[in-house]
Amino acid sequence: MTLDLWLDVNNNGVVDPGVDNLVRSTMTDENGQYAFAGLPAGAYLVDVTDARGVLAGMALTDGADATDDYSQVDPYAVTLSSTGGIVSSDFTADFGYMASTPLTISGIVFEDSIKNGAWDAAEILIPGATLSLYRVVDGEWFLVGSTTSAPTTGFYEFTDLPAGEYRVVADVSGTPLSGKFQTTQTATGAVQHVTLESANSANNDFGFYAPPYLPTAVTMAYFSATARSDGAIDVIWGTAMELDHVGFNLYRGASLAGPWERLNSALITPQFPGATTGADYTWLDAVVEPDTRYTYLLEDVDTQGVSTFHGPVSITASPPAAVTLVAFGAGGNPFAGLSLLLALASLALGSWKRRRALL
Repeated sequence: MTLDLWLDVNNNGVVDPGVDNLVRSTMTDENGQYAFAGLPAGAYLVDVTDARGVLAGMALTDGADATDDYSQVDPYAVTLSSTGGIVSSDFTADFGYMASTPLTISGIVFEDSIKNGAWDAAEILIPGATLSLYRVVDGEWFLVGSTTSAPTTGFYEFTDLPAGEYRVVADVSGTPLSGKFQTTQTATGAVQHVTLESANSANNDFGFYAPPYLPTAVTMAYFSATARSDGAIDVIWGTAMELDHVGFNLYRGASLAGPWERLNSALITPQFPGATTGADYTWLDAVVEPDTRYTYLLEDVDTQGVSTFHGPVSITASPPAAVTLVAFGAGGNPFAGLSLLLALASLALGSWKRRRALL
């Protein structure tokens, strides 16, 4: 989400190009969070520009005036004062949006034991899988949020969505399906394509199957990425066991659609090959650009040359600063809070929350 910060020169609470000064522009990260840092005292206006059209089909909500975590008018006037050389902070520049016609995407995650690409009543439903939802605008994917499949039912859903194009991606790392082959979405690169128009979309199901004659190369415990305060990105993963495992490949792309670049020049060897115990791994990706989003995909390779892919996970690289963002999580509600150095505000899309800060 794009936002502009203006210096309100004539202090009238209205953006007047040619009179007011554009201080800077920014974008929210995958969690809807943003910050304007290092500002001098003055009268400012925060303007949600949505240059990429992510808010299409959504309307600004009305909340308590000048109150943190409540939706404000757009543009929103903020005054920062200085006392003893210390500039004040403002946490109230929050904007909430909700779908004009709220819609839902839902489905289940299951073990496709008969390998027919559809759930049958006797097949096991899988809890704990991570489902990530992306909105597609002009061919670019924007992360809406993530959720997990429910205990017992394997059910997941994303609610309060506007009409539009979406993609759903399933990550079964850490579940009984880890390392198994996906039997659904085979024609679309393991990604579920969804078009919302005027009705909810159900039965967006994900099935997985493992032939009994193939060994499980590795059991994944987790796979994620974290933006570091020095501007680099840590890609981290862990295994629960490493039977019949020969190594990993790590790939980076500009989006889930690729193109993909392999980061390691040689296979990343397991710490405990053939063991029933697991290990933790970290890859430091230092060749990144600030405020740029990167997507990572992990491949594990077994002794028979069979590859299993995990992820993807996405992260936005931070400028070197005193602010650290954790940019990818498995929580079902993307309204996660953000602790910033001086100030914070938020932007919400229906059930999505956008946060930012003025410092």
